[in-house]
Amino acid sequence: MRRILLFVILCVCFIACAEDSDEVKLRQLVVKSVTALHEGDIDTYLQAVDYGAELDSLHENLIRQMLNRYANHVSRLGGLELVETNTCTIENDSIARVGYVLSFKNGTRESRIAQLVHKADGWKIVERL
Repeated sequence: MRRILLFVILCVCFIACAEDSDEVKLRQLVVKSVTALHEGDIDTYLQAVDYGAELDSLHENLIRQMLNRYANHVSRLGGLELVETNTCTIENDSIARVGYVLSFKNGTRESRIAQLVHKADGWKIVERL
């Protein structure tokens, strides 16, 4: 009986650690990609994003122009100081949401939520044109 109880406890601990691991990975993905975007590393950001279909060169150039404009907006705020995640909800095996706060060097703070989808090559941030 003790062995069964020990086995059940270990299984619960393993499941809890696995869920935390997914949550940690999602939070890290959001922080890394959002930081890359705000630092002007558009290639790193685009690797973490799912636009719903493969991008052709025209759409990719349009997206790069929009992201560059956003980077200019961020520079007017003094640049990014910190990205902090505050919530992470994994709704099922393929959808998750991560809440985060952007802190800019001029003291401005913005709260946002990133929706993520699980694809064959891992979790991606959902962006639609």
